[in-house]
Amino acid sequence: MKKDLIIIIASGKSTEKISRAIENIGRAKHAAFPCLKEARPLLAEGGARLALVELALKGKPGAAATARIIRKDYGVPVAFITAPGDTRKLERALKEGPLGFVPIDDPAAARGALALLLGGTSRSEGLIGKTGAAAATGSAGDSGCMDLALKESEERYRSLVQSIQDAVFVVQDMKVFLANDALPRMTGYSMEEVFGADFIEFVHPLDRAMVIENYLRRQSGEDMPSSYEIRLLHKDGTMAHVILSAGVVNINGRPATIGTIKDITDRKKTEEDLRVSEANLRALLESTDISFMLIDRDFTIKAYNTIAWQRARSFYGKEMREGDIITSFMPDEKTAERLAGHLRRAFEGERFSLEGKVRLVQGPDAWFEFSFSPVHDHEGVIQGVLFSAADITARKNADEALRMNQVRMETLLGLNNMIQSTENEITGFAVEQGVALTGSAMGYLAFLEDEDRVLKMHAWSAAAMRECGIKNRSLVYPMESTGLWGEAVRQRKPIITNNYHQPNSLKKGYPEGHVPLNRHMNIPIFDGDAIVGVAGVANKEDEYNETDVRQLALLMQGMWQLLRRKKYEEALRRSEQSLSITLASIADAIIATDNDFQITRMNPVAEALTGWTFKEAAGKPITEVLTIIDEKTEHPVSSAFANVLGKDRIIRSGGSTILLDRLGGRRRIAQSASPIRDAGGEVLGIVIVFRDITERHTLEEQLRQSQKIESIGRLAGGVAHDFNNLLTTIIGNAELTLAGADINAASRELLTEIYEAGRRGALLTKQLLAFSRKQMLEMKVVNLNEIIRGFEKILRRLMRENIELVLDLDDTAGIVKGDYVQIEQILMNMAVNSIDAMPDGGVLTIRTGSRHIGPSSRGLYKRVKHGEYAALIVEDTGHGMDTATIKNIFDPFFTTKELTRGTGLGLSTVYGIVRQHGGDIFVKSTPGKGTVFEILIPGGVDGAPETPPAAGAPARGGSETILLVEDNNEVRKLAKRFLERMGYHVIETDDPSAAVDLGGKNHVDLLLTDVIMPGMNGKQLFEKLVSGNPGLKVLYMSGYTDDIILTHGIQDDSVNFIQKPFVLDEFSRKIREVLKGRPENPV
Repeated sequence: MKKDLIIIIASGKSTEKISRAIENIGRAKHAAFPCLKEARPLLAEGGARLALVELALKGKPGAAATARIIRKDYGVPVAFITAPGDTRKLERALKEGPLGFVPIDDPAAARGALALLLGGTSRSEGLIGKTGAAAATGSAGDSGCMDLALKESEERYRSLVQSIQDAVFVVQDMKVFLANDALPRMTGYSMEEVFGADFIEFVHPLDRAMVIENYLRRQSGEDMPSSYEIRLLHKDGTMAHVILSAGVVNINGRPATIGTIKDITDRKKTEEDLRVSEANLRALLESTDISFMLIDRDFTIKAYNTIAWQRARSFYGKEMREGDIITSFMPDEKTAERLAGHLRRAFEGERFSLEGKVRLVQGPDAWFEFSFSPVHDHEGVIQGVLFSAADITARKNADEALRMNQVRMETLLGLNNMIQSTENEITGFAVEQGVALTGSAMGYLAFLEDEDRVLKMHAWSAAAMRECGIKNRSLVYPMESTGLWGEAVRQRKPIITNNYHQPNSLKKGYPEGHVPLNRHMNIPIFDGDAIVGVAGVANKEDEYNETDVRQLALLMQGMWQLLRRKKYEEALRRSEQSLSITLASIADAIIATDNDFQITRMNPVAEALTGWTFKEAAGKPITEVLTIIDEKTEHPVSSAFANVLGKDRIIRSGGSTILLDRLGGRRRIAQSASPIRDAGGEVLGIVIVFRDITERHTLEEQLRQSQKIESIGRLAGGVAHDFNNLLTTIIGNAELTLAGADINAASRELLTEIYEAGRRGALLTKQLLAFSRKQMLEMKVVNLNEIIRGFEKILRRLMRENIELVLDLDDTAGIVKGDYVQIEQILMNMAVNSIDAMPDGGVLTIRTGSRHIGPSSRGLYKRVKHGEYAALIVEDTGHGMDTATIKNIFDPFFTTKELTRGTGLGLSTVYGIVRQHGGDIFVKSTPGKGTVFEILIPGGVDGAPETPPAAGAPARGGSETILLVEDNNEVRKLAKRFLERMGYHVIETDDPSAAVDLGGKNHVDLLLTDVIMPGMNGKQLFEKLVSGNPGLKVLYMSGYTDDIILTHGIQDDSVNFIQKPFVLDEFSRKIREVLKGRPENPV
């Protein structure tokens, strides 16, 4: 058949242009189509000489694919129809091997290109179109169709050819006649060196013979391949792989070869890399355990790896070959249709995976992951589907095991959260979960009892309870009567029976109405080595296996541990409750710690003493909660705790340690610490037991103080009588002598010194007696505020200019029963003490108030007897005192002053007077911040306070008769002189018996008598005299202490008494006070 038809595959507009160009060169036979599909029938007839394909062809396949299909399937040469701007696209398309191109928008160039193409194709398939514009520089060839318009397009052709990356050349007589710039670039020579050179010099020596042979054979007219690979030799000696495409043309009436050279070095490397990659891929596919198959559109197997072949043979008993239909391997039509549906999805472009369980011809069912991936060609057309199957049975089993483990863990967590649940709730939950974990239909739980001789049913699953029809169910089963379900105990291992209907000598049957059993599994429940129960499940759809055993065993072990934990916790709770009650009942404080000295327990007494609750202290270091200091050094005492563990023995401390509570309060404690041991003797921590001995210590201190005072009191009392008699004589005689007018100045000075020394001696004796609480008090209802106001002037005279006195008196308080003079003594001594404490000045504040002391009173008030009290507070801003000083301030003769500035009896005197009034005194002081003394005197007394005597009232005398009875001659003589000086008539005697006679013989207005005398005391004497003289007054006088006087009956507050030594003024006032109502005479 003659091939003279031109096939055009292009759009309508391009078809019109190319058709005119074909007609202009005298070739009228052509046919146009919009796509390859419509052109296929005509191509198949075999009459086409040339196919022209539009480079910008729309749709699939594209221009390059269409050209490749036409050349491959129909053997027709192809050239591209191009438009401006298609240079880069043309360059890529020409690599597919078409003849060349026709520039459609340049009519002249189009006609020239067509002429060359049609001329070349008459001799060879694939030469001229590659040169396009290059051929336009030569003659028109043997076609005779070149016209003058071709010359007008020469520059356009040359420019286009130069832009092509492939080398375009013309060789005549083996010499390079024409070439574009690509040939010098490929060979490394300049254009001047290329023109006229032997073409064969550019060919690798090993390929030259082949090239020459092909050249000669082509020149002789043989039908030779249009393209073949050779190696090109570079000027620098390197080599490049190229494709040489050549055809024969006539130039100037002589044959010439026109051709192109395409550098495929990179492609060859890519192909080699691809070959290696394909080999590696094939090796990889063969080494994997994943089945791979390449399936085409009609579901034909195009390729597969070995594992796919092996699985087809092993699973389905069929040999797999290329060309087999993949669906034919499926076990049934339903499965085959399902696979076909998946393949169709993939051919539509979807990539996906899915999992499925495969029932195999041989062996157990298996899980596979099936993947479907579309395979595209370089044009994007889906050519097939890569179908893979990965065996994931192990993974699925592992996932299932992991899921079951997760379920079991959640179940165990659920069990742990049931710590507050009852035993029945826990066992019921465990049975139901055991049924679910093993995929069973029912389950049960029984515990061993009666020394392991019987199994007692404890729980059934809900399904078992519903389906069981046994009447009069028994709960207790002797072990010897149990069949298979007792074997777990007897054999001490799980028992699995996957076919319960098979004969088994161990079975003993089950009663009528029992749930029918198909499969059964039970396990022993262990507590250490001892079996405590049996758990069983039944009627699983599949066979029971070791996984079921493990799931059920772990679950039941968790259940038993929870039950045991509940029992232990209950026992611990009871023990803890008992211990807590015991500790709460103990009067001592108890704190326990671990080996790191962190607190693990405290009783309420410890909480009260430390100020910490156990909730706050738990886990804290013992030294943070229990702060103990040495009384003398004030340094922390903490080494004892470490010594308990270090020396492994009990450590005790006496009462020299002070506990500081959380708020800084101080308590004296006695403590002991000992190690805590477990049953094996291992030390677990320490326990500290401490006792508040503050009150005991205070009482002991008070006892010691009382004993000290008692000793001083005995001493003072022992000498007071004699001292007072002596001082009375000294002071009185000095005062009488000074009252006379007939003494000179020198004598008066000496007498004055004697008088003052006597007064100081009397004061010292009074202070000793006051401290030892042995002086006589004149107790009356008095108002503290009035006493303070009356004494204010004297206090202000004591103050220096840099000291301010502030009175803050509560008028609603202050009514007490006391000795007016002694209270003034308190004020005097306290003021002097505060003034001395403020050498640089300051403020002295005296306040009064009221206090109610009751059971809720805290601190130092706890030692005070309950009741109502008047408070006298003396506060200064002086230098203050430390703890050691405060401890001793009330001791007699203790002083912080220089030896010449104080006796050390001021505060001890105050203390004695306060205690003798039934009160107490407290002190608070901080170095540098002053001192506060608080004196409490019992209040709540009845009656109106008496008006204090006017100070400085002149002594008055009288004319009454006074019977003076005194066994001390010096005192009696002095008293007589005083009395006679005041105008009284005096009858004197040193004998009480004689006084009785004198009183009976004389009218006596007043009996002035000593209290203690030989043979008869003053009271006895008065009683004898008053019986005969009812109007007789009496004034007792004594130098003894109050306790001795009281023992002689002088104890009523209404008794008139004057303490030796006394001075004239005091003596005269007391006489007139007793004789009140009688006429007075100035002394």
